[in-house]
Amino acid sequence: EYRNPQFTVPQPTLNLGCIHGGDNPNRICGQCSLEFDLRPLPGMDPEALRAAIRQKLQPLAELHQVQIDYAPLFPECAPFEQVADAELVRVAERLTGHTAAAV
Repeated sequence: EYRNPQFTVPQPTLNLGCIHGGDNPNRICGQCSLEFDLRPLPGMDPEALRAAIRQKLQPLAELHQVQIDYAPLFPECAPFEQVADAELVRVAERLTGHTAAAV
């Protein structure tokens, strides 16, 4: 649904980066944490994306009788973009000697 060809990866990404749980291979852990990185594209609502993830996981939590908590690891920066011919972009290009690109 969302694509932006200006980016090297032209769609939003979800990286399941860190999974932590348990303290010994022969014990069932009482809790587990999964840290993920969600990178939306400009125009996407991060809260709507989080709500969609919660909606997908809720049936699993109920089925397995577990609690799922959500907490941001870092302060959020909403996705944004700037037109290539904006004065801010031109000044930054002139000062750095580099052509602006999507990141």
